[in-house]
Amino acid sequence: MLGKTLERGETFSPSIPPPEDLENAAAFCNGFPRSSPHPPTPFPRCGEGGTILPGLRVAETGVAGVRKNRSGGSISVNVASTQEGAIDEGKKAEAWERKSPTGEWPPPPDRYERALLDLFEGFKPGRLLDVPCGQGAMSLRLRDMGYKVSCFDIAPELLRAEGFTVETGDMNESLPYPDREFDYILCKNGAHRVFGLDRLVSEFARITKTGGIAVISVPNYGRMERRLRFFLRGSVSRNINSQECEGVLDSPAANFRNGLLYPQIEISLRRHGFEVERVTSDGRAYRRLHLLPFVLLARFFCLFDTAKDRLDFCTKRVNSAHAIAGGGHIIVVARRL
Repeated sequence: MLGKTLERGETFSPSIPPPEDLENAAAFCNGFPRSSPHPPTPFPRCGEGGTILPGLRVAETGVAGVRKNRSGGSISVNVASTQEGAIDEGKKAEAWERKSPTGEWPPPPDRYERALLDLFEGFKPGRLLDVPCGQGAMSLRLRDMGYKVSCFDIAPELLRAEGFTVETGDMNESLPYPDREFDYILCKNGAHRVFGLDRLVSEFARITKTGGIAVISVPNYGRMERRLRFFLRGSVSRNINSQECEGVLDSPAANFRNGLLYPQIEISLRRHGFEVERVTSDGRAYRRLHLLPFVLLARFFCLFDTAKDRLDFCTKRVNSAHAIAGGGHIIVVARRL
């Protein structure tokens, strides 16, 4: 027998090695086999009743990979491999403190979150995927606005918001949801953390309903301050240079950062059947007037672009007010065609 059914609070300690046939094991556990050379492999998802595979660990409710059964009573689990992806409890505590230094939960929304909430206040509530959900502050606020929120993260231990089920996995891999499942996707500070953006956007296209909305926000590496920094120093960010991240999970997939630029996002969205409707940011445009001459110079230079240049470099939106002279994060709103 491959699996064992656990009771609440019971910990499974395997005494035999994992099955040699990992593909069959993953299928047995309703998961999916590794399809990328980058670690970590997606975490298999166990069925109702808590049946798990030997060689995998199970934690108590509220920590990695555990969720309550929707029918109540028993526990069903999402399991993480024991070989990689250990949680650093110290970094977890630091992450919680950074988000809420006063201990208040949820903390008041910052300017970045307020900009995103303002967008969703203009939409009709529906099914929404928050990926990655992090501590769950946005998930909680969106649920209070009437959205039916599902959560996904590589490190579910970070979640502090109550009443949510977190699917555990890696955004570099297939997302564990059916086709056309969601009306909305919120990807806040997630798209620049994957090894390949195109793979992630293709999954968004698969699970988003026709007419649905994807909201993708990332650090604005293309604003004028960053452009000048690159011109003078040859780089745009200390974090990108050092690859020193503040992730709580000891895993390459949880600690990767990419200097993602707006054209990469728009081109990938177009390729997978989205149409960009709006580009905004978490800051007021033109708040730093000393940069205005450089903004005007960039716009003047692009007046001489060919039609192909404008398409390939996404010139119009790259030089829009919020992209070139807005806040520290760019927010892209795209509709699934």
